[in-house]
Amino acid sequence: MNIHTIAVLLGYILVISSTGMVYTIQTVYAHYFSKDDAALFFTLIHEINVETQLVNTNFPSNVTLAIEHAENTAELLNEVYQFSEGIADDTDFIREYNEQLNNINSTVQALILANVVDEILRNYGDALEVDYDLTNMSNIVMSNMSRSTTMMMDDSMKNSSMIREKTNSMTNNIIVNVANYQTAQALSDKAQQIFNEDIKPIAAEPTSNVTTFIIKLDNGLTELRNAVNNGAAPMDVMMIVHTQVHPNLQKAYNLQLIS
Repeated sequence: MNIHTIAVLLGYILVISSTGMVYTIQTVYAHYFSKDDAALFFTLIHEINVETQLVNTNFPSNVTLAIEHAENTAELLNEVYQFSEGIADDTDFIREYNEQLNNINSTVQALILANVVDEILRNYGDALEVDYDLTNMSNIVMSNMSRSTTMMMDDSMKNSSMIREKTNSMTNNIIVNVANYQTAQALSDKAQQIFNEDIKPIAAEPTSNVTTFIIKLDNGLTELRNAVNNGAAPMDVMMIVHTQVHPNLQKAYNLQLIS
């Protein structure tokens, strides 16, 4: 990281610290898988790495975007630094980091990937300013119901402002917030990297079925990255995650669902 990037980033960290703003983990990651502290911790680490890289990518060609990503980085740094009540200084943070690192296994790695994929959905939804939660599977059902209802309507009903607005929110692929879109793209690359380097080599049980699930997971992640990079409709991106990525991740690594 160059000196200018460091200056921008540290400036925002100091502003946040001086105003007494403390960020706590409120996001529910991997929305239908059981939670794990180590997975939450290292998901934040991956997000910090992504946002830091995006600061460098945008600086100095687009200072506005670089500042947005620096702000995101500062917020995430505060979140991870406040991860445990036992963290009072840098020594405590290093201890926490090492403790969480020792807790990593195949299940934790799979949960980290699930968390990162959820963050792709959140940032993609924010980039397009959709009015529903892409991480919520029930919205797929609601979308299908809305489409079926629209198909049965006559032309005059289809042209109503309410119906047009609902249909547009499901199919809209206009990028509104560029910083969020860049984050979604970078996290898509990060998800593929996590799979290739951390997930693929440590399958839960090396059986033919597990191998099939892993191949389907790999294909799903590739399709997700392509969809994000091509600016696909939010419902299409959502479908890839909920019908290809998460189910095969769960089956390959025996992830437990939240009851």
